Amino acid sequence: MAEVTPPKWASNLIARMSEDYQVPPPRLHWTKRRKKTSSGSISLLKLEIDIGEGSDKQDARLAVLHEMVHHILLERHQPQYNGEHNDQFYDFFWPIIRRYRFPMKVAIAYEKVGNSGAKRHRQTVTRTYRRAGGRLPL
Repeated sequence: MAEVTPPKWASNLIARMSEDYQVPPPRLHWTKRRKKTSSGSISLLKLEIDIGEGSDKQDARLAVLHEMVHHILLERHQPQYNGEHNDQFYDFFWPIIRRYRFPMKVAIAYEKVGNSGAKRHRQTVTRTYRRAGGRLPL
């Protein structure tokens, strides 16, 4: 798919998060998908985030938040963090969701089905959400 200009809200969110966490902003590559859901990825070697925006705009915002968590952790050179969706990732992710006022129920629903719905991934999402003080039913 051809790259398009990222929406202003996405560029603003990345700039704000980069400033808030004192990391250099990544280059944002934006494409449109024909699916409802969005996708995202981060280059572990470059300052780049790729977002494939689906028709669900809320999901696109979550994809930006999700990839920025990877970016911030990698830029801060967190010990033993290698880009995985592990406890370290989600321990940082849940406060980000609250800070940037994303609906928690939506984040939980999307994150629990991520990673092909693997049982270990779902357990990590649940464990870290509870550790962060989450009280919503999972």
